[in-house]
Amino acid sequence: MMVLKNFNVTLRRTGKHLRSRLILASNRFRILVQVRRSGFSIKITVHEKYRWIIKSFKYIFTVLGLSSAFISLGSVLVAFIFGLGIYLLVFSLEKIIFSYTSLFIHPLPNFDIEDDKWLGCFFGYMEDPEARIQIPLVGMYFSSEEYAKNIHSLILSWNYGGQVDKSHNICLSVVEKGPREYVFCCYPNYDRLGAKEFAGKLESERKKQSLTEEHMRHFIFQFLGKTCDITPDSYFPTFKKRYQDGAPYRFQICFLDQNQTPKPLEDGRVDFILDHLKIVSENNLTRKDLEYDVLRILDS
Repeated sequence: MMVLKNFNVTLRRTGKHLRSRLILASNRFRILVQVRRSGFSIKITVHEKYRWIIKSFKYIFTVLGLSSAFISLGSVLVAFIFGLGIYLLVFSLEKIIFSYTSLFIHPLPNFDIEDDKWLGCFFGYMEDPEARIQIPLVGMYFSSEEYAKNIHSLILSWNYGGQVDKSHNICLSVVEKGPREYVFCCYPNYDRLGAKEFAGKLESERKKQSLTEEHMRHFIFQFLGKTCDITPDSYFPTFKKRYQDGAPYRFQICFLDQNQTPKPLEDGRVDFILDHLKIVSENNLTRKDLEYDVLRILDS
């Protein structure tokens, strides 16, 4: 689960479309029931809220199987097939694994998200005269200095107040939607240390009750996304060719000054140092990518 405040207007508009509803319904169903194949075996996981239904069916089929001994089925073969069918049904129900859910809330904004104040993104390189190297630069710029400070504080909270992100607590991605536009995404890593510790404590407690139950982890967090045009003078295509994932880069939050020029925040608000930037085509996204479902819903 996640809070998509930056997309709230779009979601309300597209929510009436059948495809959007089907996507959301499908996602909800996968939370409650999962069927996975491993080799020749099939693993079924059902949420614990349906435990009583599964147990009820087990009792019903068991009683039906025992009662079949007193029912005339016409022939031994028919009786055998009927009994085998009941046995397989009960056996399948016994193999079902129950799951339980938890909800972890990542730091959320304590201010209103105002879409119109996020004006765009930029890519480039900074010169370091002393080291004689070029440092990759990625940034977001806003129309208001105060709003830019709020966004900076929010992202800083995702990295536990630190400037250098060595644990990939801050996730940035650029999803190309074609040769002329991309979606810039910024969100916290849902598997941050705090979330891991929370999940570990809960799993330790649940294992005291059952060793077979599976933990389905849910999260609430802020997802920031902006569709940007790739203009003829955009540096993004060149940046994409030059940047190698894993190379450290500066992530900068800026605002437009009186001359309409992006200006970095001051007042002790330093740039972030990150080393992972996902640049991917929308066609290459999979269900493992958070952006996959977000963009599917927005595009429907």
